[in-house]
Amino acid sequence: MASTVLHIVNSTLEWVTLALDTPSARAVVFGVHIGGVLHLCIGKIWCWFMWSSSVLWNYCDEGVHWGIQNGLYLSRSTIVYFKHNDMESLQNTLEKITAENKRAKQLRRYIIVEAIYQNSGQIAPLNEIIRLKEKYRFRVLLDESNSFGVLGRSGKGLTEYYGVPVDKIDIITAAMGHALATEGGFCTGSARVIDHQRLSSSGYVFSASLPPYLASAAITAIDVLEGNPALVAKLKENIAILWKGLSNIRGLSIASHPESPIVFLRLEKSKGSVKDDLKLLEKIADCALKEDSVFVVVTKRSTLDKCRLPVGIKLFVSAAHSQSDMFKACESLKRFTESLLMVCGTGNTFDQTEAGIGCVWMSAMLPTLKKGVEEHRTMTGKMYYFWVQGLGETD
Repeated sequence: MASTVLHIVNSTLEWVTLALDTPSARAVVFGVHIGGVLHLCIGKIWCWFMWSSSVLWNYCDEGVHWGIQNGLYLSRSTIVYFKHNDMESLQNTLEKITAENKRAKQLRRYIIVEAIYQNSGQIAPLNEIIRLKEKYRFRVLLDESNSFGVLGRSGKGLTEYYGVPVDKIDIITAAMGHALATEGGFCTGSARVIDHQRLSSSGYVFSASLPPYLASAAITAIDVLEGNPALVAKLKENIAILWKGLSNIRGLSIASHPESPIVFLRLEKSKGSVKDDLKLLEKIADCALKEDSVFVVVTKRSTLDKCRLPVGIKLFVSAAHSQSDMFKACESLKRFTESLLMVCGTGNTFDQTEAGIGCVWMSAMLPTLKKGVEEHRTMTGKMYYFWVQGLGETD
């Protein structure tokens, strides 16, 4: 009897050990938005890996968004930032820290990156990151929020895009509010990590679970992606159209990757401060919205955000956009950008509220001014001459 019980116990232990060692076997789903997903997920994972006799190092790209930053802060780990998407900077940082900690008994190191960076639209060079991971024996956490449903032949994300096996990535997180058009997010990795998240993460256990209708919506969205590969192809086509249309705007340059659904525009020449740059970019965005109903986002960061990348205008491309939508957005941004940069180029301070004019006046009068200055010299008085000087026409 005793031998039978012992045999059952040993068999059970073997099964549990096998389950815990299975790579990329499970996933945990969170019922909160993107910032909360990464905030809860990353913070709790790191706290689990870290104990009194261990040293935890996180090598994080300086361009990661606030959700990742906050999760790392809560982990109480040592955080080292490397230059944005710069693999030489990452390697130099890894070599330096590794050399300084050769005597550490237990050292756990992680590389934290986004597949597509929310703050720049750049794509992480996953092949090089995996090479460095294996060389220095690190772990990798990859956020696929902006790449899941976008990159790769079938939209499976950065791993499919580079042809990297998923089991080479230790932890993958993603929000479901982007390509899946629902709420919440998920964290996937080895069964050992995910079981800990499911059973021990207070942020997961004590928060509201994902409502069934949102889970159903996510499953349906995945089914749609699998059954309609033309959606991913259409998205890539729209990205290419928008990229081409925005590539020749004087005063703005595209900082994002050509295959990124986040198209990021930056000023070619700063106005001297982040505040002045934001003011100009907001004027461009406001005019595009009020006049042409083109909604774009100007990057704004709180004082708590450690990301110090240049500010810019972000456009989010969808497979549902038509070619006319793309052309309209390009033309609108081009027109208002060049117009406002001409005004700023005169060296005068331009404020739409103080001047008593708005985007309606600008869009209506600028073509007239270009056609013939002399015919309309008496129309607008002092403000008219301000615009004339901005266009290079003088008395």
